[in-house]
Amino acid sequence: MASISTYSVSSYIISLWLSSSSVGVVVVIVIVVVVVDVVLITIIIIIVIIMKNSCRHSVVVAKIFLIAKQPL
Repeated sequence: MASISTYSVSSYIISLWLSSSSVGVVVVIVIVVVVVDVVLITIIIIIVIIMKNSCRHSVVVAKIFLIAKQPL
């Protein structure tokens, strides 16, 4: 276990060192993560609004939820 944790820490430090040498890549990754989070939150809000409006759209909501759950 100790060797695994040491390896993960060293790889984390290496990734930090690589990211510090290329800050632009980190900025892009952060922007992508934020955008994906915002999109997922909007999808959830839309699903909640549709569910509150009427129960007839439960099939549509289920389809949207299945599409949203698929890996991007």
